[in-house]
Amino acid sequence: MLDDDSVPIAGDLAELAARQPDDVAAVGGEILLPDGSREAGGVPEVIIGCGCLIRRQAFLEAGGYDPDFGYYAEEYDLCARFILSNMRITHSRGVRFLHRKVTSGRSMDLILGRLVRNNGWTIHRYSPTHLRESLISSMIQRYRTIARRENALAGFEKGLAELERTIESQPTRTMSEAQWDRFSGEAAVREHLSEFLRKEGVERARLFAPGKGAEIITRVIEESGVEINDNASRGIIGTISPGPMLDAMDADPDAVPPWQLEDQPAD
Repeated sequence: MLDDDSVPIAGDLAELAARQPDDVAAVGGEILLPDGSREAGGVPEVIIGCGCLIRRQAFLEAGGYDPDFGYYAEEYDLCARFILSNMRITHSRGVRFLHRKVTSGRSMDLILGRLVRNNGWTIHRYSPTHLRESLISSMIQRYRTIARRENALAGFEKGLAELERTIESQPTRTMSEAQWDRFSGEAAVREHLSEFLRKEGVERARLFAPGKGAEIITRVIEESGVEINDNASRGIIGTISPGPMLDAMDADPDAVPPWQLEDQPAD
């Protein structure tokens, strides 16, 4: 799966696809941008649509991308349906893509409107009922903050109004808490980071390069009995998005990633 401005640049796509277990519906690749940084977005079990492999049968059985989304967060909706079908999503550094992404010509008003609407739909469709209200409220607050920073409040407010008008008509397939933990990325962080902190006997740690999912990482660290201290020598990367996490690993090779991608980097 590619965007019209992305292309595979390294790794053997066929070999990677051929060795996936039958329960893997999709594999996200390593996605580079023209400036050498990596594409933001995605979480441990959500792909980024401009550089990934999707099992054709799983895609068809899930119904493909929901056209109502247009674009932004459509991958989240698709991967939620994969998880509900007992399929898995992974990420691999064994394939690499270049996303020739340009910032010119992009309407931040349109982007912020789509983001708040589509993410609200996704939360309403799949989140456990007792978490739904707080998750939607936090999501709205996050995108309102971004909209202010990007001078896109008009687009944000338009998207929010559309969300409020349409949210109750969205189909719901409520996830169990275990499924939601996979979807949010918390399950992957708990599996890797909790074990690492226990084995290494870490007592104090600082968050390095915090970003998406920092609240999940913070919760897992604190539940492990580790003190979060900005002066601690041990750094734990504070984002669960695969691209920014890899960027942070490049910036500080000693920092601990909150979860692990599969395979060695493609040549």
